[in-house]
Amino acid sequence: MILKVIALFFSFFLLTFSKVTSLSDIKTMNFIVKEEVKNNSDIKTKIYKVKYILPNQLKKEIIYPEMNKGELYIYTDGKKITYLPFFDETTVESGDAEGDYIVNVVSKIREKERTDAAFKEKYHKGEISSMQFDKNLRTKFNKFEKVDGYMIPVEIEIYDGQQMIAKISLSNISLNGVVKQEEFKIKK
Repeated sequence: MILKVIALFFSFFLLTFSKVTSLSDIKTMNFIVKEEVKNNSDIKTKIYKVKYILPNQLKKEIIYPEMNKGELYIYTDGKKITYLPFFDETTVESGDAEGDYIVNVVSKIREKERTDAAFKEKYHKGEISSMQFDKNLRTKFNKFEKVDGYMIPVEIEIYDGQQMIAKISLSNISLNGVVKQEEFKIKK
């Protein structure tokens, strides 16, 4: 009898605490991105902080390389705002966060998770290996981590046809924390 109670408790514990939560429940994300872009034999590395209010408000602050440190790229209210501290210059263009690859990946995963039960099951187990974004652009998921009950891809490769063009690694991931609207405005 005691073994049955322990087994029942253990089963309940696993089901309660190992459940993966739907990405649709994420309202905000904060994380660090290491982006390595391959151009012929040259690799350019950027590291930036991201603040993201889903579905389409995103702020990227470059922290590496040193010459780009402090650059801001903000996608909000149907526009892209760029601040270049080296020139102390701000530009505003029409466009939204759909132009940002991170937003595209998160949006596509969330949409497929809502509409495709087989995808949802495989995604929650970390078994999705790649997604096609258009005729040539494909994202390969190398590693998933469970963060606050959500399955998050943390190591990603981007391919154009058969050619790998970028590696993206996410770290210091925080979900559903406070992200204030004023953080999406340029402060000089």
